[in-house]
Amino acid sequence: MTSNSSISVAHDSFTFPIVNQAVSSLQSDVMYGEMVHCVSTKMGFGFDVYFCNTMIEVYLKCGCVDYARKLFDAMSQRDLVSWTSMISGYVGEGGVGSAFIFFQEMMVKSEPNSVTLMAMLQACCAIESLIHGKQLHGYAIKSGLAIDGSVQN
Repeated sequence: MTSNSSISVAHDSFTFPIVNQAVSSLQSDVMYGEMVHCVSTKMGFGFDVYFCNTMIEVYLKCGCVDYARKLFDAMSQRDLVSWTSMISGYVGEGGVGSAFIFFQEMMVKSEPNSVTLMAMLQACCAIESLIHGKQLHGYAIKSGLAIDGSVQN
């Protein structure tokens, strides 16, 4: 006996981030990310920090830093992941100056972690800036992040 009834499962704050992971792994056109963003916003998840952070990652992996920045600017709440994702995105796209500006803004609102610091050290390498590297090293020592093995490497 076959049933024609369909099972409906409600979406929650984890549904769209999982969809975003799938879209990111495809490394496809940004159109799929935009569709997910549109549907999730209409369903009320557009202001969820976790969702927005995964959406930023989708845009960055598609090479759309401007889309990620628009979303970041529209977020009413941001966390360390939001800031670090944008910094990493700028570094990855060669926008090292923007990464440094973001890092300075972030320092006013949130404490960077080792992942943030590693992204900034990559920025220093990209522009071959020994002075900025030394400043970040000093910050790492003062903040206690220098004991992290990844930062040390």
